[in-house]
Amino acid sequence: SPSNLTATAMSGSQIQLIWNSSTTASSYNIKRSTADGGPYSIIDSGFGATNYNDTGLPGTNTFYYVISALNPSGESPNSSQASATTLIANTPPTLAPIANQTIGAGVTLNITNVATTTNLPAPILTFSLLSAPTNAAINGSSGVLTWRPLVSQANSTNPFIVMVADDGTPSLSATQSFVVTVNPLAKPQFSQMAFSAGQFVLHVNGDSGPDYQIQISTNLADWNTVFTTNSPAMPFSWTNVTSESPMNFFRIVVGP
Repeated sequence: SPSNLTATAMSGSQIQLIWNSSTTASSYNIKRSTADGGPYSIIDSGFGATNYNDTGLPGTNTFYYVISALNPSGESPNSSQASATTLIANTPPTLAPIANQTIGAGVTLNITNVATTTNLPAPILTFSLLSAPTNAAINGSSGVLTWRPLVSQANSTNPFIVMVADDGTPSLSATQSFVVTVNPLAKPQFSQMAFSAGQFVLHVNGDSGPDYQIQISTNLADWNTVFTTNSPAMPFSWTNVTSESPMNFFRIVVGP
């Protein structure tokens, strides 16, 4: 009888059988059962090779196989039994739609992408960005997308394409597209200035979201940053406590 029969599930509908040839065999009977130990039914008689692909099987079912050898003298005893369970056919994941967004420059966008799969066992899902503006990022495992538009990206329309892919065989994926509009950025202003008790106080107004710097100069050519605040609540105030020059110029720089 044939020896070393192995059965391997290749997909949701196919099991591959491989065995060692019998010395005097001219062909083989392939036998299958849905019960451990049989009874077995012949699914292919007089098969000439030592490997066989059983196809068209239903998914997630266990099948049991034996092989017998044939020659002009008759049929050998059955081989030892081998079994395999067909896999669930891989289906693509589903990615939830993402609504278009409108934000301001410097405001951080946070979107948690949600993907689901019907495959069991559940495959590993990985998120990525197929299209996105500069400095946008997505966490490959959690699907959390973050983007803080630069000042240079104000007054722009930015297409995003998010993809989620599984680690199945073959790998399947899904995508969603959406657009993020970044509003124009208002020019910052000194809304009020005051001088009291040797201290110069500046009140600054502008759009919420960006970082703000106050810079100082004595000649309108060379500027030094003397104060930085990250995405402050607007308006904000700054007090110049000391000054070594009898005359100073001030300006506001918006970033990043």
